Amino acid sequence: MGKAIGDLRSLSHSLDADHIRNNGWTVAVQKLLNDLQKTGKYKTLVHIEEQLQPLGSDKPIILFRMIQEAINNIIRHAAANTIYLAASKEKDTIVIKIKDNGKGFESGKNSSGVGLKNLKSRSKMINASLDIQSQPGEGTEVTIAIKAENNE
Repeated sequence: MGKAIGDLRSLSHSLDADHIRNNGWTVAVQKLLNDLQKTGKYKTLVHIEEQLQPLGSDKPIILFRMIQEAINNIIRHAAANTIYLAASKEKDTIVIKIKDNGKGFESGKNSSGVGLKNLKSRSKMINASLDIQSQPGEGTEVTIAIKAENNE
């Protein structure tokens, strides 16, 4: 597990803000999950709808960091072997769901960890809603919903 975390950390540093601005957060997410699958420890499934609305210049970076944090939490705590990420549009909102098949947790008890606090504070920074559903033995689902930029 230590090697997977190390691999993910080095990948995280290589996906800097300029890379995300130039190529988009969806490309960075696909690379992240593809590289994670190459470790052999995880099966990753990714479904990102075509033509998601733009988010501006800074929101995509913070959104990507939120997705990284959710995946880091899976690697560190979930004991999962499958990670599923879907991104879709619902009217003027982009909805990202990240699910795992790990051990889960009681939402009320373990929701004060550093990783979850980071997710919550970052969601506030970009006016995104954050929902975390988990039950022991049933994995975890993180849902991030963020309004697309208005074409002004």
